[in-house]
Amino acid sequence: MKVFNISQFIAITAIVFSNVVISGELETLKTKNFDGDKFMFPADIEAQPLALLFLAMSSEQDNGQWQQLQLIEWHKQLEAAQVINNEVSAYHFPVMESPPFFVKGIIRNAMAKAYEGTANMSQSGVLYVDDLVKFARSAELILNDQPTLLLLSSDGKILQEFKGTVSDEGIAEIQASIATISAPAAERRPELKARPEATAETDD
Repeated sequence: MKVFNISQFIAITAIVFSNVVISGELETLKTKNFDGDKFMFPADIEAQPLALLFLAMSSEQDNGQWQQLQLIEWHKQLEAAQVINNEVSAYHFPVMESPPFFVKGIIRNAMAKAYEGTANMSQSGVLYVDDLVKFARSAELILNDQPTLLLLSSDGKILQEFKGTVSDEGIAEIQASIATISAPAAERRPELKARPEATAETDD
């Protein structure tokens, strides 16, 4: 495992956690989950009614591994905060440009060991893509050296993108977004609340 020096650590942790509302769509990909079963991404993601998708996207191996470790920590902290629960499922899918076919299984098995004990193996796997930039662009995702979390609806649409390392502020933002999305329409838009009917005045 790569050891980061203090200057790298400061540079990484100085990134401000951010969230963005986007309207792109995730590319459809055939893969296998860490249990070895076929998985159609993102169609097989089962939101209940929401899902958090943890994406490590990088063309550099060291950064990709660092993002994975950050996302595992994100998962642990969000689970401790009860953000991941019966209504918000969690899926982990590192994304990388496709290597030679004979090493795909080796990479998948190595990654599975990293997620074991944290992620649900049937809800996690590796996404091999032809073009990482194209994958991110098609979904309107920000592609940089920071881990990505996506909040998905029950029909697989991206509701919000979160970027950055785990923090109390980031957890609070995700909680707030989930609460807002889960709230009834009348609570999100007060003008939709039923107005009290006017009462006619009568003489006694």
